[in-house]
Amino acid sequence: MTNTRFDLWPAINHPATLQVSRSIASMWSAHNIVHADQEPALAMDLASFAIDQYWDKRFQTDPMELLDHIAAFCSKESEIWREFEWAGLSPLLERIRPTVKVLRFLYESYLPQLQRRFSSCFVVGSLSYGRFYSFRGNEHEKPSDLDLFLVMNEGGFGRADILQPGILEDSIDEPRRLDKFLRGLNERPTDLMNYKLFNSRDGFGVSLTICTEDGLRNILEFGDGEHRSTTLHWNTCLHGRSVRRFDLAGRPYTVRYREGESDFGGTTLTLPVATTEIFKGQQLRRFNGFAEMLTPRFDWTFQSEKVRALILSFVRQIEDISRDFVKVGLTPHICNVHCRHDRFSHQFRDRMASQFNNLNGLT
Repeated sequence: MTNTRFDLWPAINHPATLQVSRSIASMWSAHNIVHADQEPALAMDLASFAIDQYWDKRFQTDPMELLDHIAAFCSKESEIWREFEWAGLSPLLERIRPTVKVLRFLYESYLPQLQRRFSSCFVVGSLSYGRFYSFRGNEHEKPSDLDLFLVMNEGGFGRADILQPGILEDSIDEPRRLDKFLRGLNERPTDLMNYKLFNSRDGFGVSLTICTEDGLRNILEFGDGEHRSTTLHWNTCLHGRSVRRFDLAGRPYTVRYREGESDFGGTTLTLPVATTEIFKGQQLRRFNGFAEMLTPRFDWTFQSEKVRALILSFVRQIEDISRDFVKVGLTPHICNVHCRHDRFSHQFRDRMASQFNNLNGLT
């Protein structure tokens, strides 16, 4: 194991980045990172996590101003790094810069556009569970998609409402799929659609999972979920292969699903809203993979009162079924259900547990 010695205080106290660097300074100091020998991977993880905490201030201030601060702090050309030597610096900055670019697109132009036709928008995927760390995008890697979960207004939307001419185009997916899905909502109001776009200006994909409020209610209310199903229309085929997911205790199980051809084009994936297992005489419940997309951060950018009520009800249901896991000696955690939970740091898991308790009114 290789340790690296580094001193961050010259960068932290630089006036050009005092805002964001104070947040990073407090995080690193709290974990005895400054003026200490630490494993580089841990140092990078804590640095990214601290910047992520700083970004959460966007609900109290201008998001674009925060992104300016973070971009200045993470510029390799900045004078704050002139006398700073640490082997992990370049990989750290390479991971953060693509995230800043994607968030700038999202908050500067795309969210205001989406708010005209959608009641709620959640960031899911790697930009949610690993904003300033896991988001790929350096010169050696293909950038991750920007993954959004959208809930429609009652008035619906058209294809033009999610595009930006010359910037965001549906050059990946088949436009007729979306048009047919929208026309078929009266007959299938609880179905979901995954539709992919491409940002040709900035070089990354945008993956939209779209549903109505009825569709969201169907996947989140799982009290009688074993008797209901939820269907996603997408362009992927699993060919019957085994799919593994995890319960609240992090124990793997094989997903029950059904595939088919979509009337809209592409394929369908149908899941039971909930499943159960009898363990040591106790019934343990599991919710579906579409609801899992929102966990563990429930990372809303805007949401209606109705959708917020659905989210809070979902959180309370998770708390209820968590008690059943505790009764049989298992340790539930909101992060465990996520298919990428093995990538989560201890700091992130602790923070998500605290946020979950806040949503549940426990703290």
